[in-house]
Amino acid sequence: MVFEALREQPYSFVRKSAIEDLVPCLKKIESRLNAEDTFAIHTAGALNRIPINEIMYIEKQGNYVVFHTVSIELKERASLEEKYSELNAYSFIRIHAGCAVNPHYIRTVEADHIILEDETRLAISRSYKKSVKKEFFDWMVKN
Repeated sequence: MVFEALREQPYSFVRKSAIEDLVPCLKKIESRLNAEDTFAIHTAGALNRIPINEIMYIEKQGNYVVFHTVSIELKERASLEEKYSELNAYSFIRIHAGCAVNPHYIRTVEADHIILEDETRLAISRSYKKSVKKEFFDWMVKN
């Protein structure tokens, strides 16, 4: 039974004879579940840690990537490909070559653009239309 349990990748094991060991195990699980993922953004001489769930979208502006968050905009000298590959694990959706969006902030997906919760309209390129709709639908089903 130990090998079956290990396939499920448990946080810990609790012996029946030591039920008091359950409290630290539960606290550890709770802290992992409540941990807020952050993203490091390097701006002119500073390192900013922004919660992932506050990033609405990112866009390319020349040699920079602009992070549009709920409260501020931050610019980092980087490629959009590099930043998108890091944010892809958090379900960000690429809507054209120069922009990726956090699906949590999408209000409406229309034929040629999306509308975010703050009324921002972002164009969807022809080459990304099908994938945007599919990825957003898949994300909605999962969440």
